[in-house]
Amino acid sequence: MKQDVVKQSVFNRLLRRIDSYYPETCRHRKIPNAEVLFHVLRIMRYGTKWRDTGDNLGERYCWQAVYKRYRRWTTDGTIRRMFKSVVRRYASERLHQDPLWFQELFVDTTYVKNIKCIDCAGRNPTDRGRNGTKISAICDRERKHVGMITAPANVSDCTLIIPTIDSIVTDLQPDGRRTIHLIGDRGYSSRSLSEQINQHDRRFTLIASKKKNCKLPVNRQSQSRRGKQDMRQRYKIEQSFSNQKDHERMRVRFDKYIVMFQSFMMLSETVRMMDCFDTI
Repeated sequence: MKQDVVKQSVFNRLLRRIDSYYPETCRHRKIPNAEVLFHVLRIMRYGTKWRDTGDNLGERYCWQAVYKRYRRWTTDGTIRRMFKSVVRRYASERLHQDPLWFQELFVDTTYVKNIKCIDCAGRNPTDRGRNGTKISAICDRERKHVGMITAPANVSDCTLIIPTIDSIVTDLQPDGRRTIHLIGDRGYSSRSLSEQINQHDRRFTLIASKKKNCKLPVNRQSQSRRGKQDMRQRYKIEQSFSNQKDHERMRVRFDKYIVMFQSFMMLSETVRMMDCFDTI
């Protein structure tokens, strides 16, 4: 196992989870899960083509075997179940260290170029109207995404914030007494949006800076001293997208269907969270 793709300890833990969800003995297998997982991680890290994996498989296998196995992991929910279990374990470890760890969360969106796609694509306003996909994510202090969704590039950020909150797979405040500050940029500066979030889930309070053409602030919390201090840490969500795009497969979407790209998103975050704790 090459260390520049992923750490050996992380690879072993990923393989144990894959084998538990998708054992090799349940069906006829021509290629082991370990070899498929290595080539999938290699594609995610360096952004290589699926056809390039055939050079390292030898005469017994072909690149279609790796692609079909990864597509099966996507369609039967193996990748999604692994991501959810890792996020729950990561949240429990963080809450055990600090009960107030998830009291500040950061929300933002980023664009991904599309090369070959037939769904979840829209005109990207930052790329001369070419097709693109938007990723809306919520991260914690350690720049790890606890909730992610995808949408066409021409969808507004304000309409994605509530579905992004619903994508959080674990309870970040088990006692339910503390308020979670959801910190965003000026794109989320809207009083109606803040009221919608409070009606949808009272645990979340939107913290966003006021636009120049707005006479009233979003809410009282945004104008408070603590709210202004929280907004100074909004750079962490930008760094989380930058760290995620260290995996070349996350920079440009080559996948025809969005479910394949979403699997790469969840696998990327799973690897990043496993780097934090050896117990995950």
